[in-house]
Amino acid sequence: MAGERHHAENIQWLVDQNDGRLEVRCKAWIAREPGNQFDPDAVAVVVDQRRVGYISRAHAPLIKEMIGDQSIEFDCVVHWNGEVEEGIYDVKLFPPL
Repeated sequence: MAGERHHAENIQWLVDQNDGRLEVRCKAWIAREPGNQFDPDAVAVVVDQRRVGYISRAHAPLIKEMIGDQSIEFDCVVHWNGEVEEGIYDVKLFPPL
């Protein structure tokens, strides 16, 4: 995964929706993001219709090819250390990609 810190507000929102638990087990969807201005191969990771990160740039072209135009559901665990200013964010998909 990549880019979680750029989606800190969405991860913090997800934590708030789950009684403030800093570890949230949920479902995530991965889907191509062809309009991404920074990476035409971008594959977004979305939880509750909010982007929480991306598949790493190194793996995105292969994943994009595998999923085509589909969205794929995964089990997911989202972690946050609870600090707003110096937040550490982590999103894991299962099975791992």
